[in-house]
Amino acid sequence: KARFVAGDVDGDKRSDIIDFYDYPDGSSRVHLMLAADGHALRDVIGVAWPIGAMPWLPTQIVAGDWNKDGKADVATVTAGQDGVTHVGLLTSLGRALQYAPDAWTTPAAEVRALGCVNCWPLNGMPLLAGQPNPHRRPLAVKIDNAPAARPHYGISQADMVWELLVEGFITRLATYYHSQDPQTIGAVRSVRFSDRYTTPMVRGSLVFSGASQLMEGLVRGDIASGLYVGVSPQLGQGNAFYRSGVDGKVVPHNLFTSSAALRSATSEVGGGGSVDVPAWDFLASGPHPATVGGFLGSVGAGTLTIPYRADALVRYDYDANANVYLRYQSNGARYVLEVDAANGAWIMAKNIVIIRTDVIVTNVVDDAGGAPSLDMRMIGSGPATIFRDGLRQDGTWSRANLVDAFTFTNLYGHKMYLSPGQTWVHVLPMDWQVYSN
Repeated sequence: KARFVAGDVDGDKRSDIIDFYDYPDGSSRVHLMLAADGHALRDVIGVAWPIGAMPWLPTQIVAGDWNKDGKADVATVTAGQDGVTHVGLLTSLGRALQYAPDAWTTPAAEVRALGCVNCWPLNGMPLLAGQPNPHRRPLAVKIDNAPAARPHYGISQADMVWELLVEGFITRLATYYHSQDPQTIGAVRSVRFSDRYTTPMVRGSLVFSGASQLMEGLVRGDIASGLYVGVSPQLGQGNAFYRSGVDGKVVPHNLFTSSAALRSATSEVGGGGSVDVPAWDFLASGPHPATVGGFLGSVGAGTLTIPYRADALVRYDYDANANVYLRYQSNGARYVLEVDAANGAWIMAKNIVIIRTDVIVTNVVDDAGGAPSLDMRMIGSGPATIFRDGLRQDGTWSRANLVDAFTFTNLYGHKMYLSPGQTWVHVLPMDWQVYSN
């Protein structure tokens, strides 16, 4: 890839050509092609930077006679991921350019932090006076997503929602409540392998209706190891839950609870102390250019579809006025706008994150119907896509261990940031594709 500017570098009153060239290995160079040489490339090396030292995508070049000697000079202007603008000067020596890095950088007092500071770790919203303690333990509630369990209750108040594949390639939701306290949450369902891999990173209180004998043993082992705490009728906290026939719901799709009941139960099982929740990478609150935070080179994405089975297909439509994605889910016949039945709020995602990884069909049966459970790899790295601000950016996810948050980088190696607000995460098999337009 290359960018070009023109200027009279050697002072002979003719326009010369300067290019800023990006090589496939990530290195970059500036070449000078003089009119006096027929614009031939005489110096193949030019001014060279090693791999990653001068990022091509956020760098522009401009020409002008900076020292008034009648010869054109060149400047590189780079928008750094740290919020600092870096200007490098390439001064004309007649038939060559001499480079001086960081001839000007943004003064420290004027740097605007790219990432949020003093914000909620799971949604990036500002911490304000009168809000709950940000060091309290998040509630990690497993929510039923079968058609008979919809509409959901309380999910609009979750900081983050994960849609996870389970047996039969149906999905369930893992909802994380940290900054808000819904009065009604449901319907609650049983735990699966994936919950053991996501709950530790939020230091959560894992809330579930029940578990198979094998899964209960694994969860109890995690609890004993200090990875999280657990609240469930099966673990002895049945008084935190109740059955309801609201919306015609029947067993097993009608187990409900509340934030207050779960926080009380969490304290009873020893989870009431302070925790430090690893923060995800969110942009600073307030308006921001759509392409900041690793989104240079992104493409428009007004609609996207998650290819679950027919009665769980998910579609997101971008609302440019609200700068959110509205969520729709199929009931097998048509798409239905996702609305929180607890408060009538439309589900409006600021970010949609796609994590593709290895999903394995096991010989473990957690389901009463006999379908084998799914397991999945949640550490290491793999392909990722983030939808934000009406844009799509492909890249890579990475995570060193189960207690860490996920991080994302674009194809240029730059960190991708999320917009403050609710994030929906979809963990999909490696060979599934998410199409957008």
